[in-house]
Amino acid sequence: MAKILLINPPMLTKEGKYIDGYQGVRPKLPPLGLAYLAGFIEKGGHQVKIIDGMAEMLSAKEIARISNEFDIIGVTSITFLALLAHEVAKEIKQEDKDKPVIFGGPHATVVPEDVLSDENIDYVVLGEGENTFAELVEVLASKKDVSQVRGLAFRKNGKVIFTEPRETEKNIDNFPFPARHLLKMHLYRSSEVRSRRHPALHQMSSRGCPFNCSFCSNKIMHRCQLRMHSPERVVEEMQILIKDYGAKEIHFWDDCFVFDEARALKICEMIQRKNVRISWDCEATINRVTPPILKELKKAGCFNISYGIESGSENRLRELGKAYVTQEKVKQVVKWTREAGLSVRGYFMFGFVGETKEEMEETIKFGKELNLDFATFSLLVPLPGCKDYERAKKEGSFDPYYWKKMILSEISFPLQPVYVPKGITAEQLLAVHRRAFREFYFRPKVILKKLYELRSLSNLIGSIKGAYVMLKKSNK
Repeated sequence: MAKILLINPPMLTKEGKYIDGYQGVRPKLPPLGLAYLAGFIEKGGHQVKIIDGMAEMLSAKEIARISNEFDIIGVTSITFLALLAHEVAKEIKQEDKDKPVIFGGPHATVVPEDVLSDENIDYVVLGEGENTFAELVEVLASKKDVSQVRGLAFRKNGKVIFTEPRETEKNIDNFPFPARHLLKMHLYRSSEVRSRRHPALHQMSSRGCPFNCSFCSNKIMHRCQLRMHSPERVVEEMQILIKDYGAKEIHFWDDCFVFDEARALKICEMIQRKNVRISWDCEATINRVTPPILKELKKAGCFNISYGIESGSENRLRELGKAYVTQEKVKQVVKWTREAGLSVRGYFMFGFVGETKEEMEETIKFGKELNLDFATFSLLVPLPGCKDYERAKKEGSFDPYYWKKMILSEISFPLQPVYVPKGITAEQLLAVHRRAFREFYFRPKVILKKLYELRSLSNLIGSIKGAYVMLKKSNK
């Protein structure tokens, strides 16, 4: 049996403050990827501990000292926070240079050679982690040849070696439930604006996505495969969140909850038949919803659906690989969703490769025309492995190795854009982004609606905090 430490890197300054400076408003969400991995490793008989540096307020040095108690270290990372993960690896190796350090997650999967250029990192698990990590643990514990482990990258004689690729698990019900018992669940809290009741906990009903949007690295991480948990598994996990963790609301994180209508209907039927009384929300793609399924979602406790609308320009949507999203279709789906009694969130983005100022104005205008309850506006961050990353290297202003120099902690209100399209300045792009928030949220009808929908004193306080941060940052 090996003792394994899994780490989500900390996002702290030396003074113990969040890097982006707005702790108290930022939601703290559990690292379910690590929890899934931990549950699978525990099933194999190993002792596992998770440190979530995002929630536990631990420094890299403190985590490194804790690592002395363990045999093998696993670190996850996204591109936005890659520098933090490398800092953790550095501190661990300073404590014990022979300790095996394994990196996984989206960033390491897409740029494994870059990750392994850091001598503090010994192995990279490529893609889905459970089977590869578990096998690697067994091989390291028995001091066997790691080259036999499929889905792995490592250094040998100064060169990066890739082992035979590993197939993704077709039936994800074979994976145990996430090991939430290894997380300090009391530390997590969803956004006040997004949640209606607390504790509001999180769940995944599927993995991957069948689409290949130009701004997403899904093609490399999940090979554009959508694999879904069975309705029975989904509802059982909901019951666990209610019984064991006191959930009063559940947020489904996966992009394609409604992709398979028959499955979604079965989930709704089981929720009602088993008398699972809880409010929940989900995300769906514009072309996969119908009025009947929306009504069933509402009957089963769903209160909100979020859609990736991205742009108000149909030309731009075709460039993004989302030709199935038209203005007319979006208006129709938003109307259907509202008629079913559900609230609606729309996700939008600015700064696409080749996007013009006129197209950005179309997006702001379209977002305001839709009868949305919430809108999230982001700036494009070209992720390695996606089409827009390759295009950004050829056009506009872009440092293709930005993750080596900066930490992108503010996704909604970045202090500076990572990529700036040709024909626009960074200042102009930021100004458009900030103005989109102001023009959407600070309209009289939106403010009055939000006041009418307030549900509690804590919700009021949280909304005031959120509005203050949004107003302050949107005016920068």
